[in-house]
Amino acid sequence: MEQENFFWTLHVAVVNGWLQYKRDLKTSEAASSSQKHSMHFTLDIAEALTKMNKAYARKSRGRMSVTANTETSRRRVRRPEPTTAARFDQVAHWPEIINQKNRCRSCRKTSRK
Repeated sequence: MEQENFFWTLHVAVVNGWLQYKRDLKTSEAASSSQKHSMHFTLDIAEALTKMNKAYARKSRGRMSVTANTETSRRRVRRPEPTTAARFDQVAHWPEIINQKNRCRSCRKTSRK
């Protein structure tokens, strides 16, 4: 019974948040097509809560292994940005201090001498 009350309270909080979201969109005169459906709003909240206080997996640097795919394209694939809530949650977004020369994207010169 306790668990049912918890999930009911959680659902009521999400629905109240969605109603507030709809009210805020009406007062800001945003396009009605930009309004999220309640299911998408709930899924965004669930995604933000599951990613809360977790560091993102980083790509390993260095030499590729022999078993890795040797056929690589020159163009990098852009990774999608994390959600706004995850971007501003103050977790795992600190710059790394490295002692390696970095290169400029446009002119290919090293930025440190």
